[in-house]
Amino acid sequence: MGVYVALAWLVLVAIIIYITKHVVSVFAIITFAMTLTQTIALFLAPEHPFFSLIPSLDNTIVGLVFIGSMLRPRPFIMALVGKRVIQSTEVKYGKSKYFFKAWFDINIVWGIFYVLQGIFISYTMVLHTDTGKLLDFLLGWPAVLVLLYFSVAYPRWYWARHWDKMKIEIEAAQQYESREVPD
Repeated sequence: MGVYVALAWLVLVAIIIYITKHVVSVFAIITFAMTLTQTIALFLAPEHPFFSLIPSLDNTIVGLVFIGSMLRPRPFIMALVGKRVIQSTEVKYGKSKYFFKAWFDINIVWGIFYVLQGIFISYTMVLHTDTGKLLDFLLGWPAVLVLLYFSVAYPRWYWARHWDKMKIEIEAAQQYESREVPD
Protein backbone atom coordinates (compact mmCIF):
# COMPACT_ATOMS: atom_id res chain seq x y z
CA MET A 1 0.00 0.00 0.00
CA GLY A 2 2.81 2.40 0.90
CA VAL A 3 4.45 1.99 -2.51
CA TYR A 4 1.21 2.91 -4.27
CA VAL A 5 0.87 6.02 -2.12
CA ALA A 6 4.50 6.96 -2.86
CA LEU A 7 3.98 6.49 -6.62
CA ALA A 8 0.76 8.54 -6.56
CA TRP A 9 2.52 11.23 -4.52
CA LEU A 10 5.36 11.44 -7.05
CA VAL A 11 2.91 11.81 -9.93
CA LEU A 12 1.03 14.50 -8.00
CA VAL A 13 4.25 16.37 -7.20
CA ALA A 14 5.37 16.25 -10.83
CA ILE A 15 1.99 17.54 -12.04
CA ILE A 16 1.82 20.34 -9.45
CA ILE A 17 5.37 21.48 -10.22
CA TYR A 18 4.62 21.47 -13.93
CA ILE A 19 1.36 23.41 -13.53
CA THR A 20 2.74 25.99 -11.09
CA LYS A 21 6.26 26.47 -12.44
CA HIS A 22 5.99 25.17 -16.02
CA VAL A 23 9.02 23.00 -15.33
CA VAL A 24 9.34 19.23 -15.62
CA SER A 25 10.42 17.79 -12.27
CA VAL A 26 13.24 15.51 -13.34
CA PHE A 27 13.85 14.34 -9.79
CA ALA A 28 10.21 13.26 -9.32
CA ILE A 29 10.19 11.42 -12.66
CA ILE A 30 13.43 9.55 -11.93
CA THR A 31 12.26 8.66 -8.43
CA PHE A 32 8.92 7.44 -9.85
CA ALA A 33 10.64 5.29 -12.48
CA MET A 34 13.09 3.77 -10.01
CA THR A 35 10.39 3.11 -7.40
CA LEU A 36 8.12 1.52 -9.99
CA THR A 37 10.80 -0.73 -11.50
CA GLN A 38 12.07 -1.79 -8.09
CA THR A 39 8.54 -2.61 -6.95
CA ILE A 40 7.94 -4.67 -10.07
CA ALA A 41 11.27 -6.42 -9.51
CA LEU A 42 10.28 -7.22 -5.93
CA PHE A 43 7.14 -9.00 -7.13
CA LEU A 44 8.81 -10.76 -10.08
CA ALA A 45 12.07 -11.85 -8.41
CA PRO A 46 10.55 -15.05 -6.97
CA GLU A 47 9.53 -16.03 -10.53
CA HIS A 48 12.96 -15.52 -12.07
CA PRO A 49 16.25 -14.49 -10.41
CA PHE A 50 17.04 -12.04 -13.23
CA PHE A 51 14.46 -9.60 -11.87
CA SER A 52 16.46 -9.21 -8.66
CA LEU A 53 19.05 -7.36 -10.77
CA ILE A 54 16.65 -4.58 -11.77
CA PRO A 55 17.65 -2.25 -8.89
CA SER A 56 21.28 -2.47 -9.97
CA LEU A 57 20.31 -1.86 -13.60
CA ASP A 58 18.35 1.22 -12.51
CA ASN A 59 21.39 2.58 -10.70
CA THR A 60 23.71 1.89 -13.63
CA ILE A 61 21.36 3.62 -16.08
CA VAL A 62 21.07 6.69 -13.83
CA GLY A 63 24.86 6.76 -13.50
CA LEU A 64 25.25 6.60 -17.27
CA VAL A 65 22.77 9.48 -17.64
CA PHE A 66 24.94 11.57 -15.31
CA ILE A 67 28.12 10.61 -17.17
CA GLY A 68 26.54 11.04 -20.60
CA SER A 69 25.36 14.53 -19.68
CA MET A 70 29.00 15.56 -19.42
CA LEU A 71 28.84 16.02 -23.19
CA ARG A 72 26.27 18.80 -22.79
CA PRO A 73 27.01 22.42 -21.83
CA ARG A 74 25.10 21.96 -18.56
CA PRO A 75 25.45 18.65 -16.74
CA PHE A 76 22.45 16.66 -15.52
CA ILE A 77 22.98 17.64 -11.88
CA MET A 78 22.07 21.22 -12.80
CA ALA A 79 18.64 20.00 -13.97
CA LEU A 80 18.13 18.25 -10.64
CA VAL A 81 19.15 21.29 -8.63
CA GLY A 82 16.67 23.55 -10.36
CA LYS A 83 16.77 26.76 -12.34
CA ARG A 84 16.21 29.11 -9.41
CA VAL A 85 19.18 27.80 -7.44
CA ILE A 86 21.39 27.81 -10.54
CA GLN A 87 20.37 31.35 -11.44
CA SER A 88 21.00 32.65 -7.92
CA THR A 89 24.45 31.06 -7.83
CA GLU A 90 25.19 32.39 -11.34
CA VAL A 91 24.36 35.89 -10.10
CA LYS A 92 26.71 35.48 -7.15
CA TYR A 93 29.56 33.63 -8.85
CA GLY A 94 29.12 34.52 -12.52
CA LYS A 95 29.30 32.15 -15.46
CA SER A 96 33.02 31.52 -15.22
CA LYS A 97 34.70 28.26 -16.13
CA TYR A 98 35.15 27.65 -12.38
CA PHE A 99 31.41 27.98 -11.85
CA PHE A 100 30.71 25.24 -14.40
CA LYS A 101 33.72 23.12 -13.36
CA ALA A 102 32.27 22.70 -9.86
CA TRP A 103 28.97 21.46 -11.33
CA PHE A 104 30.75 19.08 -13.71
CA ASP A 105 32.80 17.70 -10.80
CA ILE A 106 29.66 17.07 -8.76
CA ASN A 107 27.97 15.51 -11.77
CA ILE A 108 30.79 13.05 -12.43
CA VAL A 109 30.89 12.03 -8.75
CA TRP A 110 27.17 11.23 -8.87
CA GLY A 111 27.61 9.35 -12.15
CA ILE A 112 30.54 7.25 -10.97
CA PHE A 113 28.77 6.54 -7.68
CA TYR A 114 25.63 5.25 -9.40
CA VAL A 115 27.54 3.13 -11.94
CA LEU A 116 29.71 1.57 -9.20
CA GLN A 117 26.65 1.07 -7.04
CA GLY A 118 24.95 -0.79 -9.89
CA ILE A 119 28.00 -2.98 -10.46
CA PHE A 120 28.48 -3.80 -6.77
CA ILE A 121 24.80 -4.56 -6.22
CA SER A 122 24.67 -6.80 -9.30
CA TYR A 123 27.76 -8.67 -8.16
CA THR A 124 26.49 -9.21 -4.63
CA MET A 125 22.96 -10.12 -5.78
CA VAL A 126 24.41 -12.89 -7.94
CA LEU A 127 26.62 -14.18 -5.13
CA HIS A 128 24.23 -13.77 -2.22
CA THR A 129 20.82 -12.13 -2.56
CA ASP A 130 20.49 -11.06 1.09
CA THR A 131 23.90 -9.37 1.02
CA GLY A 132 22.93 -7.65 -2.22
CA LYS A 133 19.73 -6.34 -0.66
CA LEU A 134 21.67 -5.04 2.34
CA LEU A 135 24.21 -3.36 0.06
CA ASP A 136 21.38 -1.87 -2.01
CA PHE A 137 19.93 -0.37 1.17
CA LEU A 138 23.26 0.94 2.46
CA LEU A 139 24.16 2.46 -0.90
CA GLY A 140 20.63 3.81 -1.29
CA TRP A 141 19.29 6.70 0.78
CA PRO A 142 22.12 6.90 3.35
CA ALA A 143 24.69 7.32 0.56
CA VAL A 144 22.45 9.74 -1.34
CA LEU A 145 22.30 11.94 1.76
CA VAL A 146 26.10 12.04 1.77
CA LEU A 147 26.07 12.91 -1.95
CA LEU A 148 23.56 15.69 -1.31
CA TYR A 149 25.79 17.13 1.40
CA PHE A 150 28.76 16.91 -0.97
CA SER A 151 26.71 18.64 -3.69
CA VAL A 152 26.14 21.62 -1.40
CA ALA A 153 29.52 21.77 0.35
CA TYR A 154 31.82 21.15 -2.61
CA PRO A 155 30.81 24.12 -4.79
CA ARG A 156 31.14 26.50 -1.85
CA TRP A 157 34.62 25.20 -1.10
CA TYR A 158 35.66 25.12 -4.77
CA TRP A 159 34.37 28.61 -5.55
CA ALA A 160 35.93 30.07 -2.39
CA ARG A 161 39.25 28.46 -3.33
CA HIS A 162 39.14 29.92 -6.87
CA TRP A 163 37.37 33.19 -6.07
CA ASP A 164 40.25 35.45 -7.17
CA LYS A 165 40.43 33.79 -10.59
CA MET A 166 36.64 33.75 -10.90
CA LYS A 167 36.48 37.45 -10.05
CA ILE A 168 38.93 38.29 -12.84
CA GLU A 169 36.86 36.27 -15.34
CA ILE A 170 33.61 37.87 -14.19
CA GLU A 171 35.03 41.38 -14.44
CA ALA A 172 36.47 40.67 -17.89
CA ALA A 173 33.11 39.33 -19.06
CA GLN A 174 31.30 42.38 -17.68
CA GLN A 175 33.75 44.72 -19.44
CA TYR A 176 33.31 42.81 -22.69
CA GLU A 177 29.52 42.89 -22.44
CA SER A 178 29.44 46.61 -21.51
CA ARG A 179 31.66 47.84 -24.31
CA GLU A 180 29.89 49.74 -27.02
CA VAL A 181 29.75 48.22 -30.45
CA PRO A 182 30.62 50.79 -33.18
CA ASP A 183 28.10 51.22 -36.01
